[in-house]
Formats: sequence, C-alpha cells, structure tokens
Amino acid sequence: MMISDTEIEDGTGQRSLRFLKWGPPGVSIGAVLLMWTVLGCSTTPDRQTEQAYQSALERLVQGHVYEMGCEALLPLAEQVLWEAGYREVTHHEERDEIVSEWADRDGMRQVQYAVHTHRVSASRCAAQFILRERAGQSQNQRRDATRELELLELVDEQEAQRVRMQARQEAKEARETTH
Repeated sequence: MMISDTEIEDGTGQRSLRFLKWGPPGVSIGAVLLMWTVLGCSTTPDRQTEQAYQSALERLVQGHVYEMGCEALLPLAEQVLWEAGYREVTHHEERDEIVSEWADRDGMRQVQYAVHTHRVSASRCAAQFILRERAGQSQNQRRDATRELELLELVDEQEAQRVRMQARQEAKEARETTH
C-alpha cells in the first residue's frame, strides 16, 4: 500500500492541483471510493429495511396500552428486570414506578432501569422502560424498546407477534416505496 501526493498540470502551465493516491501505485482514492460505493450499495436496501423495521417496532411497542391495571403490570415489569439480572428493585407506589439498582457495565459505566407506568383507565395501563447510563460525570437516559418488547412478550405473546408482523409489513412497504 502506498500513500502519495501527485501534482498534475491544470492546463495553465501551473502544477497546482494535488490528488492523493491510496493503495497500490496508480490507484487513486476516487477509484477506491467508487468501488466502495458500488459494493456498499448492495447492502444499503437491507440496512434501510432493518432500520425501518426497528423504527416501526419501537413505535408500535412504545405505543402499546396493556389491558390490565398498573398494579398488575408493575410486578411483570419487575420480572423482566429480574430476568435481565437486576435483583434489587425499589417500588415507588405513589408514582407507579419501579427503579432497579445501578449495575456496573464494562468497568467504565453503570446502568439503571426505571419503569414508569401511566394509568389510562382503571383496567388499562401503559409502561415505559427508561435506561439510565452514567460514566464519570456524564449521565444520559433513553427509552428502551427492547425491554418493552420483553414485557409485551411476557404479558401477551400473540400481541407481541402481531406487533412484529406489522413492523415487518411496514418495513416491506417502506422498501417498496424507495425502489
């Protein structure tokens, strides 16, 4: 492999344009980028389809309302956390939430889950799994659709399957509209 600068004459008698060559002698970055673009594009539709599927799945799971009260849903959310390795969970009944302990991940960061529920009615409830991460002085949080899907699978496997199929259909339709 060789990296070099090449000056060429630009037609005015001056040698001012420089092109970077990379790779074997005589192969320019432009040629390498062209090959990468052509070869890389063959997987782009698959990545776009996967992104569309994940986006639809997140939207569908995060918008789900359970046909049970929050007091019945919270113990199931706690079970999801237990199965994920979180053994200490604190209940905050006044806020309809549970919070896990902070768990060490990779020696550089810690993670914690909070599960918030929202009473839609006496017999309907929505839930959000919030993943909090901290490393040093920085801390962030985001909604975790993966844990929410695990809860949906635990509560209603058929509904979880329906949600997955709908997300696949939306991804398929998105792919067809881009081609």
